[in-house]
Amino acid sequence: MALSRTDNAAATAVSVRSGATRVKRVTCTQRSNTAARLYLQIFNSNTPTVGTTAPDTVIAIPAGRAGMQVIQAAVFGSNLGGLLLPTGCAYAVTTTPSGAAGPSGTDRPRVDLHWTQAA
Repeated sequence: MALSRTDNAAATAVSVRSGATRVKRVTCTQRSNTAARLYLQIFNSNTPTVGTTAPDTVIAIPAGRAGMQVIQAAVFGSNLGGLLLPTGCAYAVTTTPSGAAGPSGTDRPRVDLHWTQAA
C-alpha cells in the first residue's frame, strides 16, 4: 500500500496518481487550535480544478481545539477493498465542501492518504 502525505494541505490539488486507484484510508490531522471546520475533497481525476470539478468524496475535518490535535480518519471498505477511482486520484483541503478557497497557512492540516493501484 502506498502513502501520499501532505503536511500542510491546501486548496491546491495534490495529484496522487493517474489511472485506476483504490483509496484504502485517509487520516487528517488538524494541529491548529484556531482552525475552522475544513473539508477534504477527493477526486476521480489526477488533475481536477478545485471549485469546478465535483469531488467524488468529501470528508469533514473538525475544527481545531485548544491544547490538542484533532484527528479525522476514514476507512473505505467494499467487496473489492476501498474507494474505487477509475480515472485517477487527487485531493485538496477547502473551507467548504465543494469550494475552491483553502485554509490559511497556520490552519492547514496534515493529510495521509493510503492507496493501491486498482486492477
